[in-house]
Amino acid sequence: MEKWSGSIGFATDVDNGFGIHSEQIVEYPYQGNLLRVYQTNTNSTSVNADVNLSIKINIVASAYLNRNISKIRYITFHGEKWTVKNAEPIYPTITIEVGSAFPENSGGDV
Repeated sequence: MEKWSGSIGFATDVDNGFGIHSEQIVEYPYQGNLLRVYQTNTNSTSVNADVNLSIKINIVASAYLNRNISKIRYITFHGEKWTVKNAEPIYPTITIEVGSAFPENSGGDV
């Protein structure tokens, strides 16, 4: 089984003052096993097709990961950030499935 080593991006709520909140991303390093990796291209009306990866990663869960599973926004894979489609806790591990590229400007105001 192939190994994975990368970062997981978690969203944290930051109070900017006057009741205005924004989402800030905090990254932590993790390691796990790659269960599945394959690529699909979506043909659209744009010139460049959208690339989607279907990656499933199994990670031994830390206490922080268990508490913040709903705050996971992306993982890094080969130096790129990929959006998490779902995260399934199966004690003592968490299986994470990713799909499309993570939009860099998605960390705006909530």
